[in-house]
Amino acid sequence: MKPKYNYIFYSNQKDYNPSDVFQKFFIKNKINFYIVETGNYIFNKVNKTSFKLYYNNKIVKKKKFKINNYNNFINIFLFNFLNLIFFFKNRNLIFHRKLNNILIAQGIGNLIISKFINYFFLKNKLKIIYFNGDIIPEKYNETNLSTKHANIFFSYFLFKLNFLFRSFILKTTKTIYYNNRVHEWDKKNFSKINSFIKIPYLFDVNLLLKKKKFNINKIELVHLGNTAKSNGILEIFKLMEKLKYNGYSPKLTIVSSSSKTIFKKIDFKYYKRNFKVKTYNFLEEKPLKNVLNNSTFGMALYFFSEKNRKSNVMNGKVYFYLKNNLPVITTNYCSFARDINKENLGFCSNNIDKIYNYIIGMNNREFNKTKKNILNFLKKNKYELKIPKIIKRINTF
Repeated sequence: MKPKYNYIFYSNQKDYNPSDVFQKFFIKNKINFYIVETGNYIFNKVNKTSFKLYYNNKIVKKKKFKINNYNNFINIFLFNFLNLIFFFKNRNLIFHRKLNNILIAQGIGNLIISKFINYFFLKNKLKIIYFNGDIIPEKYNETNLSTKHANIFFSYFLFKLNFLFRSFILKTTKTIYYNNRVHEWDKKNFSKINSFIKIPYLFDVNLLLKKKKFNINKIELVHLGNTAKSNGILEIFKLMEKLKYNGYSPKLTIVSSSSKTIFKKIDFKYYKRNFKVKTYNFLEEKPLKNVLNNSTFGMALYFFSEKNRKSNVMNGKVYFYLKNNLPVITTNYCSFARDINKENLGFCSNNIDKIYNYIIGMNNREFNKTKKNILNFLKKNKYELKIPKIIKRINTF
């Protein structure tokens, strides 16, 4: 008789990749699972949070908490304390004594809490696996802890504590990596890694190849997400201006929570009336897909001036563009840069002139060939093909 498994995802975001595609696979194959969703850390601008427990994607428990606007250190402590209480109260609901219980934790806080509950209250019967999606910032002033209100001593203390936790986790916990760079960074900085598996990018492919006529006079660029300078929004404006100056009529769409205020920034005011731009604060799935379908290229010009900098995480913006069969223009920083260059899924460069030449050199045949390449890349990395092997490894890990 085959052993039966109970899967638990413990994550800040329910639909954070790759747990989102695991959920779809489990539902399609009638495999039961739980999700403990904790929300994001509570920083000074937020005074409430909620914890949710899902069973097969249906909410079975929900708890809201209201918290005063303390400093980051108190907020982090309160957040994790409430997280611990929520997990503790629901431990017997998500843990099944007659099944093989496997918990996949995303985030150091979630992992430490699950280990604590497992050791003291579940007799170590819960098999815990850590999903390690990022490195630790190597300078304490690069973390969210270092703000103008933060105490430097405590900021540095918590920063060092992160390294101690990471060392402990890697020595005692089986680990899943989504990115080889994170694994290489861990090997370099920590002497021992208990055991690990590396999984490929996993895509949900529901696309048919729709041919689109490429028209150089109807170029539409789209930028999703954060409009911080490190995401290359200024370089996108410069590219738009260059296209306009040379006789083309490009359009830009920005979908970002900061899109309404972006042109109030001193560096961006100059560009406000130089080209056509649409801004959206937020779009539901259907109108967002319409924007992507009407776009020519998805833009992600991360860390444009830092040519040697490489991403240690899966870049969600680019993942989303590819998932929607949109050719990508990004920098060498991008986690997908190697695939984009190798499979011809778009263009990678940290040079405005080269990006400009790529766009004006594009033609209808090459454009649709790129879209076909993206579809083939997605099919090759379809989650339905990859997950059965991954689950088999997780079960015997």
